[in-house]
Amino acid sequence: MTHTTAAQVVTVDVEYEAFIARLAKDKDTRTISNSSPSHALSILRNVFRSAQEYVKLFSGSLSTNVYNDETLIHEMKKFVNDRSGKVSVLVQSPDRLNQDAENEFLAQLLTLKSTERVEVKEVLEENILKDADVHFLVSDDRIYRIEVDIVKNTAVGSFNDNQRAVQLRDIFDKAIKDNARLYEPVPQPALA
Repeated sequence: MTHTTAAQVVTVDVEYEAFIARLAKDKDTRTISNSSPSHALSILRNVFRSAQEYVKLFSGSLSTNVYNDETLIHEMKKFVNDRSGKVSVLVQSPDRLNQDAENEFLAQLLTLKSTERVEVKEVLEENILKDADVHFLVSDDRIYRIEVDIVKNTAVGSFNDNQRAVQLRDIFDKAIKDNARLYEPVPQPALA
């Protein structure tokens, strides 16, 4: 039986991060896969680094084991503030989001709402994505990531696939316009 050491895991993640950064920089057309929260994070960081116009994100609840990353939050803020990019988020399970007071990614997004380049909405019962068992993001009509197993963070994506990205953009745009409302966080009770 072969055992994987912590050093081997870190090396794999560093190599994967470098590989994803190269694909993003080169606007490579290859389909890539990822199968862990750390791989998902590598892709998300590089989406925000390479996006120029918009990032549209459909998520269950912006899971903190992926989104609460200092580098990701920094890249998202640079995208909005320095490149005037637009971030649209559609949340499938706002009740789970409201229970997570430690969601720093969401907190930072909500502070940027006043720029009018950030919108966060939640799906309503009649929304086409209400019962979706996949999550996805799309950016600049060429970048996409589809999470086909939302429990294991298993996904496929590309940094340069116009056809798939436009399909996902159209689905997202319909879902965010039809039967979605602005997300308003539920105030957390004060600790005594």
